[in-house]
Amino acid sequence: MPRYQEVRLSQLILQLGPGAIVETTGGPRLVPLAQHGLFPQGVDPDRFALDTPHLKTILGDRRVFRVPSNAMLGRPAHRPLYRTRAFPVWKLCVKHSILYPRACPDCEKSGEQSRRIEAIRFVMACPEGHLDEVNWNLLVHSKKPCTEEAAPEYFLWRNQGSSLSATLIRCPRCHQQISLGEAYNRPWPCSGRYPEREQLDSGPQRSGCSQRAWIIQRQATSLRIPELLTFITVPPLETRLHQLLGRPRVRESLESALAMLGRLNRSQQRLEDPAEQEFQQWLGSACPKGPGGLRDDEIEYIQQQDFGAIRSAVRDLLTHHPAPDMQRILLDEFRAFRVGAVQGVPPKVTTGPTGPKPVSLLEINPARVRVVPGARGSIRFRVAPVEKLHSVTVQIGYRRAVGPALEGIPGKFVPIDSSFEGQTWLPGYKAMGEGIFLTADGDGWHPPLRGASAGKWQEGFEEAGRLPDLAGIHPGNHGRNALHPVFVWWHTLSHLLVRALSVESGYSLASIRERIYLEVNEATGQACGGILLYTSGYGSDGTLGGLIALVPRFEHILASAISMGETCSADPLCREHHFILGKHSGAACYACSLISETSCEQRNLWLDRNVLLDNLP
Repeated sequence: MPRYQEVRLSQLILQLGPGAIVETTGGPRLVPLAQHGLFPQGVDPDRFALDTPHLKTILGDRRVFRVPSNAMLGRPAHRPLYRTRAFPVWKLCVKHSILYPRACPDCEKSGEQSRRIEAIRFVMACPEGHLDEVNWNLLVHSKKPCTEEAAPEYFLWRNQGSSLSATLIRCPRCHQQISLGEAYNRPWPCSGRYPEREQLDSGPQRSGCSQRAWIIQRQATSLRIPELLTFITVPPLETRLHQLLGRPRVRESLESALAMLGRLNRSQQRLEDPAEQEFQQWLGSACPKGPGGLRDDEIEYIQQQDFGAIRSAVRDLLTHHPAPDMQRILLDEFRAFRVGAVQGVPPKVTTGPTGPKPVSLLEINPARVRVVPGARGSIRFRVAPVEKLHSVTVQIGYRRAVGPALEGIPGKFVPIDSSFEGQTWLPGYKAMGEGIFLTADGDGWHPPLRGASAGKWQEGFEEAGRLPDLAGIHPGNHGRNALHPVFVWWHTLSHLLVRALSVESGYSLASIRERIYLEVNEATGQACGGILLYTSGYGSDGTLGGLIALVPRFEHILASAISMGETCSADPLCREHHFILGKHSGAACYACSLISETSCEQRNLWLDRNVLLDNLP
């Protein structure tokens, strides 16, 4: 049996990460922080750093690295790269019905090794993010202490039926017992353990916690909900040249060189373009090399560019002020896509006067943009095929939605920062892909929404503005804007389009991702929304055009999506769900509107078919 499990990089970032339980052929394993499981394996994160201006603005001193593959490190494929730890350690001997942490006593007595061993499927977690083994001794002896002082080394597992209540856990000494049903449905003391923060060769570290813990199945999706940030490259920093010169070490060195030459004065907000000779001299001698700097092939690429493009990129970098938060970043992206859907995002190809123009990481050909009317004629959609896009996705932490969190109150955010040589690192990956951008044609402002459901969402949006704490009921990058009925309208339409596109394009439902945009004019109350549906692949080539090839048939896609929204196998029960403040959705279920949580940035929140069906486009 192999002692390793192959995991895709995107799966590690989008679904797993530190604190997650991975199901392997050798049993369940827990992913530790990179500083315990990856960096000690000879991995220097600085070699694989992902640096962009937005990352530095949002994350501060924390940096992002892409988890390398064995091939990138020149190591054999069978050699484990990211070490993990067994978790949970309690196992069930099916032959003797004994629950034990180390070895089955009956198997040891008979000198045999049980071939039917199952890792127990239950763990304990609390909304603060703590995770631990189930304290079986506490469960069984919750009503009365055991007759013997030392805790038993194993417990008897008596299964008298298929339900949890029919499974009894019994002490072999005092014969006290408890049913799994009783234990599962009540809170227990929390140990305060973060197993991902422990050294792999150390024992459990339990600091205690004032919250109550709950028993939950180790494979439950609510046990660990990743917190992700995704940044999509848009103008004015959309070329590879911008990306190279914008690396923090490179940019700082360039700023220092221009300041010494008297061409940059931040206090006076003055910037003069460098002469070509000055720039080439800096590039050849003073520009940082190695980790965090530029490789020889990257320097050669820059030298091949027309100096006019270099001068323009330098000015863009030194005059651009990255957005201070994710809401503003999303707004900047939205505006860039709206402009691109009209004017295009050049250059797609070609050659300048003295050399090739910089490769653009975002490409929209305005000749392929279409205007598609809705069936009811209330909205005309501008549909833009995004032929190339570049994204960076970072996992910054997780939440555990257990106990009260299941009622809509999110668990506490738990960071997954790892330290290496005095710097703090987060795992991420970059990808190239394609997509479809969709917004309203013309000025973009959404027509007024009708219906009681839209009115309830509008009340929630306004109430969250008066009481800002309410906007944090469900955390997200959009803040209170996620409560706006226009956001809910576009988000619900987006999920239906993802379902329709997956049928037509051949991409799986989980591989198509969405990004919802909303701009609200606080003065007039008008709102403008849009959707980016995209798919991306790890590597330099990205995907192969299967998504954008559907733009000429978008009328059919839109009609299919609306048809899916009009019928649900759970109706009328589904449509009878109505939004009220404190809830996260209205009429939405897995039979109609919910999709894979790897596709939805909002974790399937802020959806309501009633808002869409009352205002069909």
